[in-house]
Parts: sequence; structure tokens; C-alpha cells
Amino acid sequence: MKNCFYIFHLLLTTWLLNSGPAMAQQTFHKSYGNPSATLVPLGIIGTSDGGYLIFGDYYNTSIGKAGMVIKTDAAGDTLWTTCLDNTISTLQTTVTSVIEIPNGQGYMLAGYYSNPSAPMDPSGSLLFRLDASGNQVSVKVFNYGTGMFWFTSCTMTWSGFLLITAINGSMFTPYTNILMKATVFGTILWTNEISGFEQQDATTQVVKELPDHSIVLLCDTIAPPASINAAIIKFDSTGAVLWAKNYGWANEICIPVSMTIGTNNSMLVTGQRIDANNMSTGFILSLDSSGNMLWCREYGNLSPDQVSVRKAYELGNGDIAALTRAGDTVILFGTDQSGNVQWTKGFHPVFPSGDYFANDFVVTSGGGFAIAASDIDNGHLIKTDPVGNNDCDTVPVALNSVASPIVTTNTMSQVGSITVQILTPVFNDHKGVVVADACATSGIPDQQETATVNVFPNPAADVVNITVSDNEIQELLIYDLTSKKLLREEFYSHATVNTAALAKGIYVYEIRSKNGTAIKGKLVKD
Repeated sequence: MKNCFYIFHLLLTTWLLNSGPAMAQQTFHKSYGNPSATLVPLGIIGTSDGGYLIFGDYYNTSIGKAGMVIKTDAAGDTLWTTCLDNTISTLQTTVTSVIEIPNGQGYMLAGYYSNPSAPMDPSGSLLFRLDASGNQVSVKVFNYGTGMFWFTSCTMTWSGFLLITAINGSMFTPYTNILMKATVFGTILWTNEISGFEQQDATTQVVKELPDHSIVLLCDTIAPPASINAAIIKFDSTGAVLWAKNYGWANEICIPVSMTIGTNNSMLVTGQRIDANNMSTGFILSLDSSGNMLWCREYGNLSPDQVSVRKAYELGNGDIAALTRAGDTVILFGTDQSGNVQWTKGFHPVFPSGDYFANDFVVTSGGGFAIAASDIDNGHLIKTDPVGNNDCDTVPVALNSVASPIVTTNTMSQVGSITVQILTPVFNDHKGVVVADACATSGIPDQQETATVNVFPNPAADVVNITVSDNEIQELLIYDLTSKKLLREEFYSHATVNTAALAKGIYVYEIRSKNGTAIKGKLVKD
């Protein structure tokens, strides 16, 4: 399964240690590709071993378009690669989101498949599970209705479940947003289909769970006469809508791209503003935990190049790092807490094969940044220090920044639930090995085996962590010494429980599995 296409380094450079005021930083620039194919990274995550996982699309003449994953070490060198194509029905796949499952249990990939005759029209959605070495463990296929249906993002909750966003609709009906909660084996626990008072465009979705288990969703909406707005919807832990707000410019287009969570559950939304003359700038919108706007700034000169800010992170000191593009240059830039630009670093393509496209980036454990980018043919991983320096190919660049009068409105409502049909998996790996159903190959322990439970720290102050070796849904109950039930929570494999409200003393915890077994123990609150 691994190395289903031959990835090699087109650019092999020496990584150097950059001296900085705080610490030395390892920087490098690695490129990945194939002479007979095109590789387009769409996203990147940092992994628990200090490396990176890059995901996106892989194109060649023999298999068409397929989802791909590249796992690297901390220096950007390839450890393994996976290509998720379908040689049975010749459908084409795309990976839109990847998450790492805790405790070395592998990765979940969300995406969709489409017919080669209409590659831009998703036919259905996919959940792939890979083991820690990139071998495909299982795949679930999802369809809904008769229109297009595709997964756009996926994240893992504090309790080990999946939150998945999807889009449903067609050219003849309004698109709607779908929010789903599922286990890592693809079992759907609940779904909500969300539409607004205005027709929804629903082409962008990002979902995040907050520490109180509430959920925030970023999408876009269409409002008359011709505006496209960014929308934030907040849900409780069961998927019920708490509030929703739109953000945009009158008679212009506001395309949201990403959302990250900062201090006190504040939000940074990034995207693109397009005016009536089809000229664009990128933007960062700062919101408090209730969706109220703190500030909004635009970046870059008005340009026909479809400039957008791809993502922004709040750093430990309150400053912000963000990624954008201007012309053929990827731009990493830093701002203060109000969005004023403090530094900029640009990256040009090494080979004359076209523009660079800045697709995604992450903050690394040493305080630097890792950028996933692409040119016309190849994927790139660019590692910088905390102020964007990279000795390989950094170039000076200027970036305009202006305050922006974005406006907010309340428009959206919940319209009910949907049922998602789970179909028989038909996808296989590049060598033609048919993938079995999730439960056949996922390594679920025998139901009669006794699970291993770890509760730590114990004694606990404000937070206690609980891990269970069984790969199934668990029920956690906490009682006082009079047998009064104080807490009930479902979780998968791992739970982080807030115990701040408990008085100091001794409590009893009970963990129940679906097969009826129960494990009890003592929990001490300091």
C-alpha cells in the first residue's frame, strides 16, 4: 500500500540552524513530486512524533485524480506515502481533512469521490482510516439525497469522537451545511442540516470544538442582491444551534477560508474580499467568543490575482502569524494583537514551472512555522524560524494593511436532522487490494476482554484524564460517597474531564462499556 506512487525529492537542500535571540531553529525547504504526475498539497498537520503529514491531490494519466498523504519526519524527509485511488469503479478521490488519532492509533482522512466525467461535482463522501504506518485499515462511504454530497472538514473532540462537516445540494437546489458527530469507525451518532433565511452557498466549512464541548462552524452564505458572506454558527454539544452571525461587505463577496481558536475562545477568521470590479484582498477578522467583531484588517493591494489570507494563528504572546500570496510569491507575515503587520517573508518558486500557491501552514513545537505550498507540478514543505526566516529561499516582500469596515448580521436557523446512508465500501489501494469493512480490520479487541483503564492525575485538581484500551464508546459516571451521581459523559478511548466544580474529597468513578462490563475506582479531588 505504501509508496503507491514514487515520491522523490526534486530539491535536496541542506537544512541549517538559524541563530535567534531565543533559540536556534532548524529550517529547510523540501519538494515532492513525480515526473509523470502533478502533486497539489491542500493541507498540513503537525504529528505527535515531531514530523508532518501533508495531504491533497495527486494527478496522473493512469489513475486520474486521487487523494494522497505524505508522512515526513521533523526534517521533511519522507517516511511513507499513501495514494487513495479506486481501480474498481474508476471514481476519483480528494482528501479534504486529516486528523491524528491519539496513542499511535493512526489517522482519519475525510474527503469525497467524484466521477471522472464531472470531477468537480462530488458524488459522495469518504472516511478513510490509516494505521500509524500509512496502511489503509478501513473506508466508509456516505451518500445523502440525489445531489452532490461531500465532506469538507473533520476534527476530533476532547472525548475522542469525530466532528465532520459536509455540504449537500445541487445546481437546482440551495446548498446546505451538515454537521455530524461520529466514532472513529464511521458510526454516525447524530446529524444536523443547517440552512439560513437566505440561500446558502455553503462552499467553505471549518469546525472546532471548544473546551466546554460547544461547537463553532465557519461557512459562507449568499444574501441578496449578490453578496457572499462569512457565517459563524455556534452549537451546544448535541448539535443544537445557540447563535449564528454573518460577516461581510455590502454588494461585495466575502469568502471565508479558515478559522482558528485563540485565548478565551476568541476566533480568527481569514479569507478573501472581492469588490465589484473583481479586485481582491485578503482579510483577517478577529471575533470574541460570542461572535462579536474585535477588528478586521485587509492585506495586500487590490489585485485581480484572487489574493486571500489562507490561515492565521494567535501565538503565545498574543501576536498573530498568517499566510497569504501575492503574484508568484508565498507570503508568511506576523502582526501585533490588532492585526498591524510587524514582519513579512516571501518565498518564490525555485523552478520556472509557475506560481507558488500558499495552501496551509502550522505552528511548530519550536515556535517556527511549516508551510505546505505548491507550484504547477510539485508540492513543497517550507520550514521557517519564528519570524519566517528560511536560509534556502526567503525573499524580501512588502504587504499593505488597512482597517476594514466589515459588518455583522444575525440570519441563520436550524432546519432539522438528516439520515446519512452508509454504503458498502468499494475503494481499494493502488495495488488492487480490496479494503474490508471497518469492523473486519480495525483490530477491535474481543468483547470479553477486560479493558485497561488509566485515570490521571489522581489525586486531581481541576482536570482528570481517563484513557481506556477498548476501541469502543464508553460511559463515564462519577458519584460521591452517598452514591449520588454527579457527572455522566460518553467518550471514545480518551476523556478530559473538568473537575474544578467538585469539592475536595473522595469520589467513585465507574466506566461502563457497551458490552455491559463496568470498571470502578476511587478518585481523589485535591
